[in-house]
Amino acid sequence: MIESLGPRIRGAFSFYAAKGADIAALGSMSSYLKKSLPVAAILAAWIVGSCSSSGVKSNTDAQVDLTHYKTYRWIGPDEAQTLRLDNPKIDYLSGISTIKRIPEQENVVRVQTESELGNRGYTQASVHQTPDFYVTYYLKAKDQDWVSSWSGSTPSIDNVPVVIFPGFDRAQARDFHDGIVYMTIYDAKSRQPAWTGKMDFTATSSPATESEVRAAVGQLLEGFKKSA
Repeated sequence: MIESLGPRIRGAFSFYAAKGADIAALGSMSSYLKKSLPVAAILAAWIVGSCSSSGVKSNTDAQVDLTHYKTYRWIGPDEAQTLRLDNPKIDYLSGISTIKRIPEQENVVRVQTESELGNRGYTQASVHQTPDFYVTYYLKAKDQDWVSSWSGSTPSIDNVPVVIFPGFDRAQARDFHDGIVYMTIYDAKSRQPAWTGKMDFTATSSPATESEVRAAVGQLLEGFKKSA
């Protein structure tokens, strides 16, 4: 299976192999993820189960012009500090949620996100360049912490981080339920969410193919592109 995938996908599998995972014995990326952590079952469903989702639903900050976006940067710890994701300006009482990173899972999502953004005409900002937007994902399994490409604590409503949503909208936070995966675009000027797409997945145990992996992330980013 691995040999049939494109070079970027093979790179993701190589990353897992470097961590000591026997991918061939497990038979698929999906089964590996499910064996590693409970939250990984959601990621596995995301990357192999695009056909079982209910489609992309999104919300946009009407004050931001997405059509001007050309360059992006994947959110890491430094970018999270720049965006003040641990301390956004909100004017209501909230709880606190914990967000953690799982590098092995993040690598899978990042590889596909960068590929799909490139296919849609966006380019990565250089090290010394301020991007037009930042991008990351959020997911959570039942009774688990949230997972993203940054870690820390952040204000939340019903244990759903409000930094996921344009306007830090509490109503959108209350719509969360297990199985939803979010992708959030943050505007570099306002340093706030400009667009959030979500997909609702059911579990699947089918082996991942190259087209399925691309389709899952691709559906979310196509929703973003259509909004721009």
